[in-house]
Amino acid sequence: MLNRIYEIAMVGAALLLATIGILVTVQITLRLFGYVFPYAELAQYAMSGAIFLALAQTLRTGGHIQVTLVIERLPESVRRHLDRVLCAFGALIIGYASYFVVLNCWESFKFGRVATGMIALPLWIPQGVMSLGMVLFTVSLLERAILANRDEKDQSAEGAV
Repeated sequence: MLNRIYEIAMVGAALLLATIGILVTVQITLRLFGYVFPYAELAQYAMSGAIFLALAQTLRTGGHIQVTLVIERLPESVRRHLDRVLCAFGALIIGYASYFVVLNCWESFKFGRVATGMIALPLWIPQGVMSLGMVLFTVSLLERAILANRDEKDQSAEGAV
């Protein structure tokens, strides 16, 4: 079920990237006719949303940049344990940050905060997308830590047979 949620978030990220392409195309077209459309703010929000929505699926598929110079030289059991510990620690840090991002989003919604640029966009919209992405990333880190533990138990059970 979580994999499906991560995939849906990735589709959302792809749609936000497509939105950026559409905004740029509209801006270019309007400039040909002498009009200016303030697309940059919306494109920035879309890019931010795309990045955060893609975090969980990228972790699940192994797409994050990893420095494996030391880790690849460790025995498999140590590597798995280290992965579990680091994912749990990462979930703790990202979860802590997620709490404050969600809280900030809620306050923006509650108090009706809007962007200060040319487009008075309610700030809870881009903050909500960012919050969703961070919460999903926290869940994916926890899932990875738990699955690393489960894999270790499954392999030790197989060795006992």
